[in-house]
Amino acid sequence: MESVSFSYTTRSSYSNFSNVHSNAVSIVQEGVAAAAYSFRTAINIVILPILCVMGLAGNIINIIVLRRYGFKDTNIMLLASLSFNDLVLTLLHTIIKAGDIIKLVDVEAALRVIAFSAIYLNAPHQILVAINVCHVTTIAVERAIAVCFPFQASRLFTAHRIKWSIFVIYVFPFSMLTPAFFLYEHQWIYSPKLNISIAIAVETQFYTTNKESILIYLSVVAGNLFSTVVPLVIIASCVIVMLKLLQRRFSFPDKTSGKKGLGQKGMKMLFSVCVATILISVPGIILLNYCSFSHLTSGDLYDLLMDTSRMLCQLHASTNFIIYVTMSNKFYKAYKDLLGCSGEIKK
Repeated sequence: MESVSFSYTTRSSYSNFSNVHSNAVSIVQEGVAAAAYSFRTAINIVILPILCVMGLAGNIINIIVLRRYGFKDTNIMLLASLSFNDLVLTLLHTIIKAGDIIKLVDVEAALRVIAFSAIYLNAPHQILVAINVCHVTTIAVERAIAVCFPFQASRLFTAHRIKWSIFVIYVFPFSMLTPAFFLYEHQWIYSPKLNISIAIAVETQFYTTNKESILIYLSVVAGNLFSTVVPLVIIASCVIVMLKLLQRRFSFPDKTSGKKGLGQKGMKMLFSVCVATILISVPGIILLNYCSFSHLTSGDLYDLLMDTSRMLCQLHASTNFIIYVTMSNKFYKAYKDLLGCSGEIKK
C-alpha cells in the first residue's frame, strides 16, 4: 500500500513540475513576443519614419550640391550616383513601410499596402541595397589604388571608365538577383474576420517547380556574394587606406598643408563612407539575405529580424549626408550656402 501511495505521489509531483515548467516557458515566450512587438512598433512607427525623412532630405541636398560642382571629378560622379541610389532606396522603403502608419487609421488599406509591398517591392529593395554596397566597394577599391599607386590612379580611373563602372554597378546586382522578382504573386481571398477580400502571397509556378535550386542560388551564390565577398573587399580596401593614412601621418607630420592636406581630407571622407558601410549596412544585408532566402518561417523572430535589417540599411542610406557635412569643410560651406539661399559656391 505504501509503495502504491509513493508511486502516486511521485507521478503527481512530476505532473505538477511539468505544469509549472510549461507555464514558465509560456510566460517567457509571451514576454519575448511582447518585447519583440514593442521593439518592432518603435522601429516602424518612430525610427524608420525619421530615418526616411532624413534620407529623402539629405540625399536630395547631396544631389543638388554635387551637381553644382559638376561631374568632371570621378569622386563626385561616384558620390552623386550613390546619393541617387540612396534616394530611390529611401523612397521605396517609405512605400514599403507606409502600411504600418496607415494601419493606425485604415486597417483595410494598410493590409493591401503591406501585402503588395511584400510581394512586389522586396526584390527591388534587395537590389538597391546591393547596388549601394557595390558603389561603396568601387569607392573603397579606387581609394586603395589611389593611396598605393597615386601616379597611376589618375590614368586608371578616368571619367569614361567611371561612367562605365557606374553602369556595371547598376546592371550587375540586377542581373544577379533577377530570380527574386519571380518568387511570389498575389491571390485574393475572403477574410470572414475582417469581412473584406485581402491579398496574400502565394508561390509562383516557377518558384514551386525550381524551389530548391532557386534557394541555393539566391542564398549561397548571390546572397554570399553581396553579404560576404563584397564586404570583405571593402574591409580589405579600408585596411589598406587606413594603414597608408597612418603611415603618411607619422612620416610627414608637418607636411600636410595645402593641396596635399585637402586631398587627405577628401580621402578620409570617402574612407568614412566605407567604414559606415561595414559597421551599419553589412549587418543589415546579412540579416536581409538570411530572412529572405533561408527556411526561416514567418513569426515574431522573422518579423523582428526583417525590421532590424531594413532599419540598418535605411540608417546607412541616411548617414552619408552627415558624413559629408562633418568630414568636409567644402561640402559644409556648400550645404550652408544652399540652405541659406546665398550666391555661388566658392570652389
